[in-house]
Amino acid sequence: MPRTGRNSALCYLRLVSLMTLLLLGGVLPAAGRTQSPAFPETAAGLKSFLQQLSEVAAFGDSAKSSAAFQELEIPNPGNWFYDLLGPDLAKRVTVAYSVNPNGRQEELQKQLATVKTREREILTSPLVASAGRPLAPLEKALVDAMKSPQLFFSAKLVDLSDNSVIPIGYFVQVTGIFRYVDIRTLESLDASRPLRIRQFAGGPVPRPIRKPQPVYPEEARDQNLSGTVTLEAVIGTDGAIKEVTPLNGPTLLVEAARAAVLQWSFEPPLFNGAPVELVVPVELSFNLRGGQPAGNSAELSKALPATAPPTAYPEKSSGLGKELHDLVRARKAADKTTEDAILRSFILPDPEKWFTQTFGPDAGEHMAEQYIPVSHAMVQILKGTFERLEDMKFNDIDIRRFDKACDEHADDYVYPLLLARREQAPLYEATFRNGNSYQQMNSFVFVDGAFRYIGRINIPDSLLFDELRHKSSDAPAAAKANKPVKLGGNVAAGRLLKRVPPVYPEDARRNYVQGTVRLLAVIQEDGSIGELRVAKGVCSLSKAALDAVKQWKYQPFVVNGQNVRIYTTVETVFTLNR
Repeated sequence: MPRTGRNSALCYLRLVSLMTLLLLGGVLPAAGRTQSPAFPETAAGLKSFLQQLSEVAAFGDSAKSSAAFQELEIPNPGNWFYDLLGPDLAKRVTVAYSVNPNGRQEELQKQLATVKTREREILTSPLVASAGRPLAPLEKALVDAMKSPQLFFSAKLVDLSDNSVIPIGYFVQVTGIFRYVDIRTLESLDASRPLRIRQFAGGPVPRPIRKPQPVYPEEARDQNLSGTVTLEAVIGTDGAIKEVTPLNGPTLLVEAARAAVLQWSFEPPLFNGAPVELVVPVELSFNLRGGQPAGNSAELSKALPATAPPTAYPEKSSGLGKELHDLVRARKAADKTTEDAILRSFILPDPEKWFTQTFGPDAGEHMAEQYIPVSHAMVQILKGTFERLEDMKFNDIDIRRFDKACDEHADDYVYPLLLARREQAPLYEATFRNGNSYQQMNSFVFVDGAFRYIGRINIPDSLLFDELRHKSSDAPAAAKANKPVKLGGNVAAGRLLKRVPPVYPEDARRNYVQGTVRLLAVIQEDGSIGELRVAKGVCSLSKAALDAVKQWKYQPFVVNGQNVRIYTTVETVFTLNR
């Protein structure tokens, strides 16, 4: 068949397939719809599910797609991997699995979206060795490590244009639902190598011990050569620099920067209590002023100075919209001066001050520690983001401003952030569209006369729990001596005496709003619910979850003969039946 004919046939088959799914209700029409009816635990069942999920990804509705992909996470992964692999490997694999789950979901979402946007086919197969299909080394390592056998499936994409194969990862049914395990998680089964993770919001923050500045090369000085060097460094489990990879910069300056970074040392990085190797961005600037090097090291632990955009933009949605349009025009016109000026102005000045004022001292300090190292690579990160937006022709830009905590348009990341504010600083969300497809950027804020980009920074549950402990200990002195004891959600659930189910909000039902609400709770000495805090969820569902969980009752928890207060997590899942 000629290529044009084959393309037409493929398009026709995809259209028929899509219409069939729509008529049968097979396409997930709303955020967070569970996998219902259940897909059989077979390769064919997984393929059908991934085909359905690819329809969701291709539609470009980020809120619905994000909620659907979040359902692929294994619930209580620590316990599940413990049962699967035993105690020796479970902690290591759980730590690897907990690294940047949002990034894992987004990567899978992008891969599956290409099933519809390109000529690609999904291939699935069970991890069962046979004469015709021996297991790959990674798959054999997984099968050999299992203490409790589970049927895993591999998934791949075949590009029909050149027959190339793109691995997706692995899937396993947990509680009757297919869950996703990425390749990096399974690579952690090799205990001979330390876990290596890339820096991400909410992950470990590098704490420097020694950071000598680079020596300005005499040859570069003679040539009056200045510039910025971008590197990627690997901090080893002992805190020493293991590897340095140059990414960009003048050759003479790159070698000087690399030599300096190799001498740096940090506190040994830990993630969830486990030693890890941490991959971090490094940016070093070399400038000559009066024959002397100045500002030749951009410290990862120090905030960058404030800069202003080339034009003043008003503090309202239209102001941010105009600035982003100006940035897009500057990129198209190859106006590097304007582009760099706008991108640099997006970096938040004095992050510690702003985050502390907005979210309180404990959460603010932690959020600033997350933000500052990433801000050093912010310009390059944003350039990459806008390049992808241009490639996907997301030319229309909408801006939404969030003032009140409860906004029906705030997703399960934005809503808890709005709730946590001490000062009512507005957050702005930019949505880039191409027809029915879109991508969102969270979050922008207006500080010191300019819009700044803070990204998706989370407040860890541990800090929210600290606030709950302090709040629940405000009154009598006798109670203060009884500090709440942390308990896992599964353990606490085993002592639940009275569970009041949440009432599904009618507005949420009509708008197909689904998802999971995670609450942080203090259980009082008598087993009743004390303080509650939303850690994840959208406003409409969170209110219903709070109203229900407030009425729950537990069997009192006793330690050394005394009733104690417990703090734990409670998750409530809202799903719509077909």
